[in-house]
Amino acid sequence: MKQELESNLKLDNSVFRNKIRSEKIPKYYFGPLHVLFNAALLFGSIIFHAKSLQAPELIHFTPFIIIIFLGNLAVFFIHKYPLHGRFKWNSYAYANHTKTHHVFYTEENVTWKDTRDWYTMFFPPEIVFAFIVLYHPIFYYLLKPVIGSNTTHTFLMASSCYFILYEIIHFTSHLPSKHPLLKIPFLRMMRRHHQIHHSPRLMGHYNFCIVFPLVDHLLGTFVDDNRYKVLTGKDAPGNGDTPN
Repeated sequence: MKQELESNLKLDNSVFRNKIRSEKIPKYYFGPLHVLFNAALLFGSIIFHAKSLQAPELIHFTPFIIIIFLGNLAVFFIHKYPLHGRFKWNSYAYANHTKTHHVFYTEENVTWKDTRDWYTMFFPPEIVFAFIVLYHPIFYYLLKPVIGSNTTHTFLMASSCYFILYEIIHFTSHLPSKHPLLKIPFLRMMRRHHQIHHSPRLMGHYNFCIVFPLVDHLLGTFVDDNRYKVLTGKDAPGNGDTPN
């Protein structure tokens, strides 16, 4: 796997992108439908859990606060290990993320060209489907006896909300730097944070958080432009706007 990654990284980015577009992205793929399917599952789960609440009180919604940290922590470790770690048990995740997403989008070319490129950016539908049909029922039956039905439903609602937030901010992190949405300082900051993560030398060690860099700060894996120069010995990358 390491040899294949190094071989891909040596390819010109436009060559690799065209290779993925012709060999990996199915001809029938339609980006907006991909997003619509994922969104339908996630919003559907939120509606289901909301309708399952019975006379909820304010205290039942505390999981929304807890998920802000737990979601950040989960994304950090999932991103660092299954997605960037080379293990026998995670070849699918590693191949899709490190060997494809991180070579398709580099620190110098972090933007997508058209909606077919979304195939390499959003979570595959089967992962979102598994999140709904496995994570939700398992955690419902694990948590319900401990924290009660209402709080369990809001915990799972909050989990789906965080997943949606992840996809939105990851999407905006791959927009062109002049996009109107990036006039919002927070989104502009997270795009830069994620762009630095796409450095081949840093991707396995730094800037794993997507929604906001809380755990990166806590665990010392946060890298800004100044630290980038210290770690790599070169100036921080430009705006990453070279779509091809």
